[in-house]
Amino acid sequence: MKGARDELPRCRFEYHDRTRRAKKLSYQITMGKGKNIEKKRKSWYRDLLKVAGEVFDMALACREALGKALDDGELYFNEATLALLIKRELDEYIPLCAQCISQCERRVKGGEKVAADEKIVSIFEPHTDIIRRGKTMSPTEFGHKVFVATGASGLVLQYKVCEGNPPDSDLFEGILKKHVEQFGKGPREFTGDRRFYHDENEKLAKECPYCVERLAIPKPGRRSAQRVAFEKQRWFKKLMRFRAGIKGGLSTLLRCFGLGRCLWRGIESFKAWAGLSFFAWNLRKIAALT
Repeated sequence: MKGARDELPRCRFEYHDRTRRAKKLSYQITMGKGKNIEKKRKSWYRDLLKVAGEVFDMALACREALGKALDDGELYFNEATLALLIKRELDEYIPLCAQCISQCERRVKGGEKVAADEKIVSIFEPHTDIIRRGKTMSPTEFGHKVFVATGASGLVLQYKVCEGNPPDSDLFEGILKKHVEQFGKGPREFTGDRRFYHDENEKLAKECPYCVERLAIPKPGRRSAQRVAFEKQRWFKKLMRFRAGIKGGLSTLLRCFGLGRCLWRGIESFKAWAGLSFFAWNLRKIAALT
């Protein structure tokens, strides 16, 4: 809207920048502490919704002014091109803004628990998933869950960008199938963290065509004496140490190969960004191995 006001003076509409006010309210909502904080937070939310409503109305007025100017032919060629681009952006953001306002009103004013699949957490990347992994310090994360499988060489053998927050145990069969497609047989040894554990997965790994000889996935929760003895075997501990070593590689991928933050827009671009990160990692590994 600021760009339309500054670059297209022929398009007249009311505009007031509410960024400063919105940032202040957002900071208060996030960082507020002390007595009666929940009551204060609801008051700040109401103010923020009011500000969002004002911006939404201004956006509708801006879109209408741009459409009228384009229809009436009042703009020069370069101005018309800019107006069309701005109008397209508004067409994209206005519905997303309306959804944000709606879900906040339902949650804050109505006290409703909005389902995760009905929420939008980013108007710039609407495909962003809400991921809850049970971590104490970061109970909720935003982005996409990316599965990575590596071999003894350290090369990334397969990866998958998941949509939503599927249980890791549901990915197990797909991992084995992909491995058979790539190498013609199942892995001799397989290890993963406890989220991959499931009784059915333990049976599946032994079946043809996978025929996994050694499967090292620790069982979560209460374990029988027999299971404890099984997990104390030397080969099991060795595979668990191997899995722990993979964490170092993932840390390097996040910090040095751009996997920590995608700068391209859209879910397909996100998948391409992740794929290029793993491709660059494998190139460096191959260079080191040769």
